[in-house]
Amino acid sequence: MNERQKEILRILLSDSDQYVSTQHLAEVIGCSEKTVRNDLKVIESDLLQHTDAYLEKNLGLGSPCTFMRGSGKNYTNSCIGQLTRSIARKSV
Repeated sequence: MNERQKEILRILLSDSDQYVSTQHLAEVIGCSEKTVRNDLKVIESDLLQHTDAYLEKNLGLGSPCTFMRGSGKNYTNSCIGQLTRSIARKSV
């Protein structure tokens, strides 16, 4: 996972109680919506491999939006910890 993808994940985790549009993510990160959509695919794949969290998408809100979901009240911390360890292993 690259730095841009990690930043997108941080935004999704910090706004985990609401949908975040790809347009908003693109503006905050400074890239195109297409890049955000591609990055969300990578993030989603990593989430599914390493955590019990997933991305819920809603295309009916004007701009495609993403919502972070997980089971259990501690999924956010679990998600960050598991992804951090996974990323560290890939870097070695």
